[in-house]
Amino acid sequence: MLVLSLFAAKKEPQAHHFETKENPTLKEIRSDIFRMAWPSAMEMILVSLCGIVDMMMVGQLGSYAITAVGLTNQPKFLMLAVFQAFNVGCTALVARSRGEGRQDTANTATSSNLILSIVISIALCTVGFFFASDMVRFMGGDETTTLYGTQYFEFLLIGLPFNIAGMAITAALRGVGNTKASLYMNFTANIINVFFNYCLIYGNFGFPRLEVAGAAIATSLGFVVAFFLGLFILLRKHQYVYLSRKNKLLDWTVIKRMTRVGSPAMAEQLGMRIGQTIFTRVVSGLGTAAFAAHMVTINIESLSFTTGQAFGVASTTFVGQNLGRERPDLAEEYARQTNRVGLVVAVLIGLLMFTFARPIVLMYNNEPDVVAMAVGVLTFVSITQPVQCSYFIQAASLRGAGDTRFTAMVLMLCVMILRPLFGILLVNVFGWGLIGAWIAITAEQFVRCILVTYRFRTGKWKEMRV
Repeated sequence: MLVLSLFAAKKEPQAHHFETKENPTLKEIRSDIFRMAWPSAMEMILVSLCGIVDMMMVGQLGSYAITAVGLTNQPKFLMLAVFQAFNVGCTALVARSRGEGRQDTANTATSSNLILSIVISIALCTVGFFFASDMVRFMGGDETTTLYGTQYFEFLLIGLPFNIAGMAITAALRGVGNTKASLYMNFTANIINVFFNYCLIYGNFGFPRLEVAGAAIATSLGFVVAFFLGLFILLRKHQYVYLSRKNKLLDWTVIKRMTRVGSPAMAEQLGMRIGQTIFTRVVSGLGTAAFAAHMVTINIESLSFTTGQAFGVASTTFVGQNLGRERPDLAEEYARQTNRVGLVVAVLIGLLMFTFARPIVLMYNNEPDVVAMAVGVLTFVSITQPVQCSYFIQAASLRGAGDTRFTAMVLMLCVMILRPLFGILLVNVFGWGLIGAWIAITAEQFVRCILVTYRFRTGKWKEMRV
């Protein structure tokens, strides 16, 4: 499988770096959107499926295992937020440089982002390793879930620098429209992950039975494979962005430009993770069964996120490139059409979730309390899919234009303040339990979507400079 992926990556043609026409028709715009979005959608579906299979396999061990793994999510994402600034800045700068015809700047941004990601991630994960138990306990774990959660988190932290470096590579490639590269990377990594899950969680094919720790080792092995495949792709010189000694590998001027665009995104992610950490502690207080149902719902919902995120990647690239070509009219049209197409797909996904909620949940866990709560929440969540999708796409359009400060403020306001506030009110004060927690999430998402929609319609993002 790895050999097949390497071969496919090697054959990736330059044509996938999109060049839009001066005056494309509506049909051509939508065709461009689909050609750009489908590799990202497939990639993100694979990533989500990998997480889903992980949770299903771990879930067979019991609700305690689901809770143990779930308690590590927010500490992990909090660490990843540090690198969001560089990745968002890199994608925006590469896309804009592509539109301006500045290949040297695009290549320098790529290498600078990769080097910084590697160095900082190793330092951060080393520190995190020694405080893994404290972080899991802080998230609300009891004695059992803290023990297993710590085992999982320690092995995950060993592989996390490879994951962070791989994300730096895909951030650059997406900036020029090469969304297939990350598809190859994640497809191969997911095959590795699922295989070693089967081997290490349950002790098959002569491997030791490591249970929760085995799931983390399998995930880390997938991170390693994805990174080296991405590095292989980036070392080939026939594409627009690549690593070469002829280009300046580390340029602080370029880093400052990326940071200026990306720092609001880092603040956005940090604020979001702080808010979600508080919210997670509120939900974990409902007990192991409720938190397991919460994690199952989040895991299933992650698959629905792929629609908004995939079309968001397309919108980011098209907006950035067309603004670089000084065609704000085309940038706006691509963004609008991307949102419309994404909404149609989101409605279809919502209908599937609504119809098959119970059979999907039973694939994770068959404990009656967990199943009943998860089915109820998932049925409710299916109705909110269009709102989630619209937010993802419109926020991505603003980021592609470099309007990251506004999206950061919106996300920080909604997730860091409104979500925990609504959650505490509905769960702890009104006593509505897990469904109250998800009503709080939905209310916050509606506010977020309204704010970014208003910002997009003002057109101020067209005046941003990267």
